[in-house]
Amino acid sequence: MTEPILPEAHQLINNERNSSYDHPLDNFERIKKGWEVIFGIDITEEQVGLAMAWVKIAREVYKHKRDNLVDGAGYLGTVDMVITERERRANKVV
Repeated sequence: MTEPILPEAHQLINNERNSSYDHPLDNFERIKKGWEVIFGIDITEEQVGLAMAWVKIAREVYKHKRDNLVDGAGYLGTVDMVITERERRANKVV
């Protein structure tokens, strides 16, 4: 039996993901900077995560692939991680 999608997505974004790609806040900030140059508009790190989830949704609309669902859920989870980490850093006592 296949593992449920949400626990699998949780494992993906909370285990080796940070060592491979950095924390989503920092990783999405780098992506955001490039997209701002390409598109000529300001965007947020949260929008990066939402756009990445949309890529997976658009692929799923065309043709089902379990990976699209797992990764889409994972990208939405990283948006939550971005929000939480930004709040944590803003409240950190130096």
